[in-house]
Amino acid sequence: MSVWTPDKALLDAVAAYVSAGWPILPLSPAADLVVSGLVPPDVDTALEWWSDRPYGIACRVGALFDVIELPPQLGAHVLDELHRGARSAASMIEVPYQGRWLALVTPGSPLMMELAGHRRVVRLRRNGWVPLP
Repeated sequence: MSVWTPDKALLDAVAAYVSAGWPILPLSPAADLVVSGLVPPDVDTALEWWSDRPYGIACRVGALFDVIELPPQLGAHVLDELHRGARSAASMIEVPYQGRWLALVTPGSPLMMELAGHRRVVRLRRNGWVPLP
């Protein structure tokens, strides 16, 4: 039986997110399930959690940003629009295994009119989570 050794880059990312005040959560290795809904209270606790198992990193949605989940054909178009308009997008993440794009936007910012009626566009706010790189 092999023993899992934590990756330095992963632990560095965990420490950086917690130090910056991001509400991170441990994510299953398949990146489809948050293992715990608890946010580590400090860097030492976070490093202990992520040293124990090969967790991914998720972030709770609603405090720092909301997420707009988009089908791939809209992703590039929306990224251009978010950067051109008054809306702020911290990042755009493509989630290949789900075939979706995730736009991180200012909490409570209005949805672009052309997306408001689109049935495959989902707005994630409080109590949601998003995988982080």
